[in-house]
Amino acid sequence: MEFYFRAKLLKDVIDVLDDYIEAENIPTVKEVTQRRAREIHLRAYPEYIRRIFNCEYLPSKGQKIAKK
Repeated sequence: MEFYFRAKLLKDVIDVLDDYIEAENIPTVKEVTQRRAREIHLRAYPEYIRRIFNCEYLPSKGQKIAKK
């Protein structure tokens, strides 16, 4: 079951980047789509790092910190 949750998080990390890029071509939905994609990506990425590497990720510093 853990594998499923990690796969779902990875999908959220990667797939929304495609949505973000494609939204550039559709001005009517660009802002909303990119905001949504950014929010999903920024929520999923630290959680994915935590589950895969068992550590915390500090996005502002770009550093992984070992979990104690």
